Amino acid sequence: MTAVFLCVYNLGMKLPSLKHRKPRVYIFLALFAFVILFVIVEACLPSSISGRQSDLIARIYAFFINTATGPQETEVIKPREISAVRDSSYLGKDEAGNSKIAIGTTTLLSIDVQYPEKKHADDTLDRTYTIENVQGKRDDYNLVLSSNLNKLVNTINIRIVTDKPRSEQSSSLYKFDVKISDNLVYHYSFHIVDLQAPTSYLARIDKTNLKIGESATITTQLTGENRNDTYLRRYFDTTLLTHYSSNSNVATIDKYGVVHAVAEGNATITYGTYTFDVHVENESITNPAGNTLSLTSSKEQVSTLDYDYVFEKDEDSNNYSTLIYPTFSDTTLEDKSVTYYLDSKLKAKLAPYKYDEEGYPIYKDDEGKDCVRICGYREKGTVKLTCISNANNDIKSTIDVEVGEATASEMTVNLSNDFEMVLGDQKVITASFSPKNTKNTAIKISCNDADALQISNNGTASVTISAKKEGNYTITISSLSNESITKTFSFSITAKQTINPNNFNDFASFIRKFGGHMIVYLVMAVFGFLFFYSYFEEEKEKHMFGLSSLLVIGFMISGLTELIQHFVPSRGGQWSDVGIDFLGFTIGTTISLIIYLIIYFIRKAIQKKKSND
Repeated sequence: MTAVFLCVYNLGMKLPSLKHRKPRVYIFLALFAFVILFVIVEACLPSSISGRQSDLIARIYAFFINTATGPQETEVIKPREISAVRDSSYLGKDEAGNSKIAIGTTTLLSIDVQYPEKKHADDTLDRTYTIENVQGKRDDYNLVLSSNLNKLVNTINIRIVTDKPRSEQSSSLYKFDVKISDNLVYHYSFHIVDLQAPTSYLARIDKTNLKIGESATITTQLTGENRNDTYLRRYFDTTLLTHYSSNSNVATIDKYGVVHAVAEGNATITYGTYTFDVHVENESITNPAGNTLSLTSSKEQVSTLDYDYVFEKDEDSNNYSTLIYPTFSDTTLEDKSVTYYLDSKLKAKLAPYKYDEEGYPIYKDDEGKDCVRICGYREKGTVKLTCISNANNDIKSTIDVEVGEATASEMTVNLSNDFEMVLGDQKVITASFSPKNTKNTAIKISCNDADALQISNNGTASVTISAKKEGNYTITISSLSNESITKTFSFSITAKQTINPNNFNDFASFIRKFGGHMIVYLVMAVFGFLFFYSYFEEEKEKHMFGLSSLLVIGFMISGLTELIQHFVPSRGGQWSDVGIDFLGFTIGTTISLIIYLIIYFIRKAIQKKKSND
C-alpha cells in the first residue's frame, strides 16, 4: 500500500525518490510496513487463535492492573425492601387476612426482594434469610425452603406443607417471620382447616330409571380457576355436599352420591345444587344370597406423591399408584356398582383410572373392568381401602396398601467442580433428585474448613454459602432423603481484585476493542507519521501530501482488515470496528502532529534567538 503511494503523482507532482535517503526514512518505513503487515495477518487468523490471543493480552493487562491496585474490598449489598409477595393459598384468606390452608395441601409463599443498584458489577447481594417461629407449634407443619435468590431473580420460595393429622393440629393461628438479611422482616399467618364442600362443580347421574334394589351413581367433576378435578379433590370433599330425597320411601341417596331404589314410584334427588328426577319400576333385581366381594391390587406398595412437585399425567400416575379391582363371586349380578373409601386422608387419595373427554372421572380400565386408583399422598404407612356393594351394603371387602416414602436415588447439584468465589461472595445451592417425587429434597453442606464458609439454612432445599476465608477447599453435599448420596466439589476463595472472574469477560472485550484495535492502529499512525514527515522535505509537502496520504492509508487498512474477516471462518467484519480502528489511527496521527508542531516551533524560536544574537 505504501509503495503504491510512493509511485504515483499527488496533485500533479511526482513524489521524491527513496534512493539515497537518510537511514531514519528506511527505518520508519520498515516499522510502518511491519505494523500494516501485522494487522493484515491478524485479520486472517481463525477466531479460535484470535480469541486465545486476545484473552492472553487481557490477562497480561489484568495482572499489571491488579498488581498496581492491590486487593479490593467486596461490598455486600443489603436488601432495600420487599417488592412483592405472592401467596398460592387456594382457599384464600379469612376476614382478618390470614391464609387458610387445607389439611394435606401445600401453599407456596413467594417473596420478591429488591436491592439498591450495585456500585460495581461484582458487588455481592446479601441473600441470606432465616425463618423464626412466632405462634403455634412448629412441628404441626413443614416448611420447605426453595430459594431462587440469584443474580437474575431475587425471590424466596417457601412451601408450607400441612402433612400432619388434623387431630394433632390446632385450630388457632400459626405465625412465622421471614427475616431477610438483617434488615427486613416479613410476617406470615395462617390457619390449617379441614377439607370443605365443593363450591364449583358439575354433576351427572348414570341412569334415572331403576328397578327395586338397583342403584345409580352421581358422578361429580370439580371445577375452578383452571384447576383439574384431581387437584381440587385435595381441597374439597364431595361427601360434604348436601344430599336428600323428596321421597325416601321410593329412593334414597347417601353422602357418596349413590341413589338406592327402594320401592315403585317417583322421587326427586337433590345433590348439592343439582336435582335429578328418578323413576323406580315395579320390578326387582336379583341379588343371590351368599354372594361375596373380593379385591385385588396391581401393586402391594406405592410411593408418596407430592402433587406440588409432580404434574398430573397419565403416564406418571402408574408410577405412584396401584389399581384395585373388585370381583363378585356371582357374575350374574345385575348391579355390580361399588363405592370406595379410605381410612386416611393423608396416606393416600382415591383417583379414577382416567378422565373422559368432558373431564368426568372414569372408574373402568381400558378393558372395561371396574377399578379405582390409590395414589400415595403425604404420610407413609398402611392405608385400608373399603369397597362396598351399592346394591347390598352388607357385601363389602377391605384391602391394605403400603405407602412408602419416595427416597432419592440420584442427585444433581447446581454447581460445577473447581468453582471460584471471592471474599464476601454468596452462592445459593439447590439440588434436583430422581425420582422426581422424592419427598425430602433437603440437602446438607459441610466444608473441610469450618472457617472458610458461612452456611445459612443448612438442611433445607436451598442453602446459601458465603465466602469468609481465602484458600482452596472442598465442600460435600449430602441428600437428607438418602444420606448415602453425596457430591464433593473443589473450590477456591480469593480476595477481590479490580479485574476478577465476574468482570473479566467485559474487561477482555474492552481490551480487544480498545487496547487491541485502537492501540495497534495508534502505533501504526505514529510510525506512518514519522515516515512521511521524514520522507517529505518541504513543509508544504509534509502537511499536504504526507498527512493526507497517511489518513487515506489508515482508513483503507481499517476497511481492508474488516473485509478480510468476512472470509475467515467464525469471524466477521463490523463497521463499528472500522470506526474504532480509524479512531485509533486518527488519535495517533493527531498526537504525532501536535508533538511535531511543538518541536517545530521550539526549533524556530531557538533559530530566531540565535540569529538575533
